[in-house]
Amino acid sequence: MAKNYFQFKQFTVYQERCGLKVSTEACILGAYVKTGKAKSILDIGAGTALLSLMLAQRSQADIVAVEMDEMASQQAQENITASPWSSITLFSSTIQNFTYQSKFDIIVTNPPFFDRHVKARDTRKNQALHTDTLSFEDLLKAIKKHLSPLGKLWILLPPYPMQRFTDLAKTIKLHKEHLLFIHHSEQHPVLREIAVFSYSSATSFSAQTLYIRDQKGNYTPTFRDLLTPYYLIF
Repeated sequence: MAKNYFQFKQFTVYQERCGLKVSTEACILGAYVKTGKAKSILDIGAGTALLSLMLAQRSQADIVAVEMDEMASQQAQENITASPWSSITLFSSTIQNFTYQSKFDIIVTNPPFFDRHVKARDTRKNQALHTDTLSFEDLLKAIKKHLSPLGKLWILLPPYPMQRFTDLAKTIKLHKEHLLFIHHSEQHPVLREIAVFSYSSATSFSAQTLYIRDQKGNYTPTFRDLLTPYYLIF
């Protein structure tokens, strides 16, 4: 059984009421997003508010989080309130029904990706993992609505769903400009991919690979450097 909280250096994430718990891949996404001079960030499917909190730790941007599950939303708000960044704004809403007065410089999301897969008994976990309540088509409609013309989308998905999402993104003229391949180790296939999308078709494409552990089972220097601002063990 997963423990009901995850302690970071500057904040704590409680998670017992959320369908999805804190994962290593989500932590990599939160640490990998380049916030730059972004003034506004939207976190779609905030869950525990993990990504919002990680980005708030190293950004001066106004952060807005949207979470549709009522229990997860309550817990996310508690995590935000107890953190040093209580100014994060959380909306308990589906992204389909979410409205906001301005567009965002960055959108970050770790969305559901299972389509027509066998489901678990935990309906709230199903909601977090399966596309029934948030299809890629609906997600892209929300991105088109809320991402500024010069904005960046950062998204975490497994390889095959990432390819599906990439193909669909072209229909709203979103182009993939960067890809991070995440492997558990050199002996393992790609576990997840982090992609950066923008509306600029002229941007050159780049790719990197991140191994979480080395051949001896130790965390790699790259992983340690990335998560040192957050993980207590580093």
